[in-house]
Amino acid sequence: MANKDIIDEYHIRKIEVKKNHLSIMLENHNGMIEGILKDNIDLFANSYQVNDKIKIQGRLRKRKDEQFLDIIYVGKSIDEEDSPMYEDYRIRFQNLCNQIKDKEYKKIIDSIFVDEILDLFLIYPAAQNRHHNYPHGLLQHTVETTEVAIYLCDYYKEMDRDLIITGGLLHDIGKLKCYDIKDLGDKKMIIKTNWEHLLGHLSISALFASKIIPNDIGPKKMMLLYHMILSSHGKREWGSPEECKTKESYILAKADNISSVINGLNHAKYVRGWTQDKYKNRNWCKIGEIDDE
Repeated sequence: MANKDIIDEYHIRKIEVKKNHLSIMLENHNGMIEGILKDNIDLFANSYQVNDKIKIQGRLRKRKDEQFLDIIYVGKSIDEEDSPMYEDYRIRFQNLCNQIKDKEYKKIIDSIFVDEILDLFLIYPAAQNRHHNYPHGLLQHTVETTEVAIYLCDYYKEMDRDLIITGGLLHDIGKLKCYDIKDLGDKKMIIKTNWEHLLGHLSISALFASKIIPNDIGPKKMMLLYHMILSSHGKREWGSPEECKTKESYILAKADNISSVINGLNHAKYVRGWTQDKYKNRNWCKIGEIDDE
């Protein structure tokens, strides 16, 4: 049955480099099939190895008398056991919202995290790959980032604590438009949307907030909050539309990086207590150079 679009899980059994593509032998309950990957070859080679379980979207084609899979997308399988302790993070998230004392910042948070937005925020992943890439990942990453930022804020003092909490809770809110979770019955897959490809989630987070935040919030507070969001990757070469120019934004960028890197390292493969050499090519293992998808 050629030219059929499929999405399924496979184990990698062999990877062979050809002249202009990768030949990947894949195995699942249906047997063995060759997968042909023509794009992002280096990324695949640095991300997966033999015996890894992956999710593939592709088109079944026929070559002579044999079928092969023309690979369109490769991603990590999402299993329910990958989800963190959801209830714990939900309670911690609500506690962070309740800590905000400034009436205007509290009004911003109360205006955004309601109804459908809150429902989606509680279940969405934080990325397609590398870190927190599972259901509830966005909730977990947001809580971790904000809690670490608060710790740093309380340690160094003389900072706007409410601004840091508000920025932490909103810094990745745009990811609700950056990813889709395709439900395939008993299987799920994270798909990047055109919003992420064309704008990036930091810009979308600022735009997202600007559409919902009440009009009576002071302009200076709005400016500082937008700066927190747009600079939360720290530097332009790390994906920030703007670089950190306030103490609060610098604290948030570091906290965001710590959450992303540690979660990535928690899912890395270790040999003799440290990550394998190939993982050095993955930005979340280079402290300070997180590729936060």
